[in-house]
Amino acid sequence: MSKRTRRDVFTIAAVVLAAFVISANLRGSDDASNQANAAMTRSDNAFFFNGRWEVSPEAAVFEGGDSTIDAIAATDPHVLKYQDTLYLYYTCAGTTEDQPNQPRTRICLATSSNGINWLRHPENPILEPSEEGAWDSLGLETPFVLEDDSGFKLYYMGYDVKDGDRWLEGEGTTLGSIGLALSGDGVHFGRSGPDPVLTPSTGRGPRRIGIWDSWALEGPWVIKIDGAYSMYFGGLGSLDGNEEVNAIGLATSSDGLEWNKYRNNPVFSGRKGDWDQYHTIDPCVLFEDGRYYLWYHGGDVQTDDFFGNFQIGLAISQDGKRWRRSSRNPVLTHGAPSSWNNFGVMAPSVLNNRDGTAQLFFHGMDRYPNPTRWSIGRAVPAANEPRRPGDRKTP
Repeated sequence: MSKRTRRDVFTIAAVVLAAFVISANLRGSDDASNQANAAMTRSDNAFFFNGRWEVSPEAAVFEGGDSTIDAIAATDPHVLKYQDTLYLYYTCAGTTEDQPNQPRTRICLATSSNGINWLRHPENPILEPSEEGAWDSLGLETPFVLEDDSGFKLYYMGYDVKDGDRWLEGEGTTLGSIGLALSGDGVHFGRSGPDPVLTPSTGRGPRRIGIWDSWALEGPWVIKIDGAYSMYFGGLGSLDGNEEVNAIGLATSSDGLEWNKYRNNPVFSGRKGDWDQYHTIDPCVLFEDGRYYLWYHGGDVQTDDFFGNFQIGLAISQDGKRWRRSSRNPVLTHGAPSSWNNFGVMAPSVLNNRDGTAQLFFHGMDRYPNPTRWSIGRAVPAANEPRRPGDRKTP
């Protein structure tokens, strides 16, 4: 396993060990809020947005810094609109009062009426790692929440070891598997059972290679269509033991509890020589008028010690399995050299309404491997993007 994997590509925990404590939650001024809301609603009649985005407001809308819980970072956003309120589920990286020198990643919640001004939930974190000995006892990340007739389903990545070499030597159970917790109100969650609902594939030999997702899974995103569930997820593995694979896979379920991986996985991966050739993960999938829209992040820089230049792209599909990239990619680029998100924008979460309003939430960082900020931002449809009522053309 490469040096980059030993630092645990998929976990903030590997980064937060050396990260600086970042500033308190930034709440955006009234002027910034008004300007951003005006940008969000620029459109004509019914429109499902599938173009380029621009960050608005320019500053991060949510940062770590609340006591110990997310004092180090707030990242991996998933935003759900429930009734008239936006629920932001995120990975909160911080410490605990009884272990102030041991960084922990857990699941937290904040709420907002506009996507700009957020309030942390007083009961954070809403999901803690399990007790020692469980598969998810060390950390939880990349939350996704689905609200359906049965309540709220929180899918997340969990792990009990974060060092790849130690895992290969037999320590711990998983570098990353997908778990499930259930809730009736979207706040108070209990695990569906003691085991993960989706695990990495079984690799070959002592290095567990030969399969694209034999090392770790992360970033679940679930959609429900006509009673059937589809989960898109990021996978990490290696086919030959030298080059890592970071790609997106698909699993299906009839109840959201028991899952089967698609036999022709991965369904989406980086394109050699393009801006997204490495580290293509963190899917966000919406289904609209018979088409699937996949937002993801990718990068084109990778060495043993360095990876990055992350940006967000879009792909479209008729069946959710075969994808065509947008000609407008990347649809959200990282910021200018002096900005808070100059090194990369990642983990997209899109609220895309047919009335022309749209918001894309993401996390950004300003450098690697030790970012001084790893925060959550917001983007809206770019001002120069076309606005045609009822446009459904594939970009």
